[in-house]
Amino acid sequence: MNQNHQGDSSAPAGKQPPPAIQRVDRAARLRVRIIRILAVLFACYCVGDAISFLRAWDKRKPTLKRFLPYAAEIGSDDRLYQKHPDYIYPPFFLTILKPLAHVPAPVAALIWQTIKYGCIIAAFSLSWRMFRVHGPRFDWVRIVSVIVAARFIHSDLRHGNINLFIAAMIIGAGVLLVRRQRFLCGLLIALAACIKVTPGLWALYLLYKRDVRALAGCWVGALLALVVVPGAIIGFERNHALLMQWRSHVIDSFVEKGTIDSDGMNQSLSAVMNRWLGHSEVPGKDRVAILQCGDSAIRLAYRGAALGLLALTFWIARAGPGSPYDQTVLDWALLAPVSLALSGLTWTGHFCLLIPGIVGAFAWIERSRGEGRRDPTTIALAAAAAAMFILTTDILTETGREWTSRMGAPLIGAMILYAALARLRRSRSITDTDRQ
Repeated sequence: MNQNHQGDSSAPAGKQPPPAIQRVDRAARLRVRIIRILAVLFACYCVGDAISFLRAWDKRKPTLKRFLPYAAEIGSDDRLYQKHPDYIYPPFFLTILKPLAHVPAPVAALIWQTIKYGCIIAAFSLSWRMFRVHGPRFDWVRIVSVIVAARFIHSDLRHGNINLFIAAMIIGAGVLLVRRQRFLCGLLIALAACIKVTPGLWALYLLYKRDVRALAGCWVGALLALVVVPGAIIGFERNHALLMQWRSHVIDSFVEKGTIDSDGMNQSLSAVMNRWLGHSEVPGKDRVAILQCGDSAIRLAYRGAALGLLALTFWIARAGPGSPYDQTVLDWALLAPVSLALSGLTWTGHFCLLIPGIVGAFAWIERSRGEGRRDPTTIALAAAAAAMFILTTDILTETGREWTSRMGAPLIGAMILYAALARLRRSRSITDTDRQ
């Protein structure tokens, strides 16, 4: 019998491989089966979600359903933001959405959701790649990161919003940055920031790091998204007029007046502080009023807290221990909870941005465990953040979820994750050998 044992080509004919090799083979086969099962489950979830999204199209008004008519009419006049005050993005988004406005609604919905399913795969696979989550001992990191982020993903899919697109773009830009494709990184960040303002925080980070090539990409991306693309579609004069209206409608009203929707579901720092401090415009059912302060005092307190958080973040991001690669990926993840806090509107779906932070925190825990060095504080912070995200779902009943949201528990969870990542960033969290 002249046949070697499968998986051990070096073993003599007819001889069983050593027990250690047999265990490795069995583990590899089991891992392949698990991956296939998870892939089937994900495909089933996507099919079920698509069916549910189409069935709910007439009952609810997801973001896509609201914005398709706006995309169809953009360019017809200069009163977009007067007629549709709920639209808070620059004209660029509607111009790239415009093709979907000319196909049947079910087709547009399926295209929209299918692209988002691809964004989910991209967000996790790129995050795992950034933090070198590979090998069997990191399987639990992959599973836990999916479980913890599942609520945010499901929320964004259900509401037909754009947060998964933004998350995939920012994570992809981070991968491009550590691969030294800095111009493309800046270009992608600018495109994301021209859809929603908050990704501009990552551009501010590139400015802080004085990354000239990435900043050049930002300038080119901003020029394309704010001027060239929408100008070519709706006309340059009309696009300019709409940009001026958008600045007044969104930027000026938030920065100067602090005008936001402080509904109990909003997890931005400004909304949570409005509820905690008794802002007069907060509805009674949502007002927490731990303290009762005047509106001007609340605005002053928010601006101080926001500037303090920004200053702390860039102090943490200064050069420190660890390799430049480690510093960059941790910085990139660290900016996500800051962007959620500083945004005027932060709904559950926006927390998709935390995927790299969740992956990074648990990847470090597994890496430190393998090296025999533990930091109980970081482990406790990462576990507390994960527990906070899970326990603020309907697991506590719908009433419990709404109460925890009014109290700002999801934002608190994001800040706990921020503390874990900050602690990693200021320590020798990942050794050079881990990436080889």
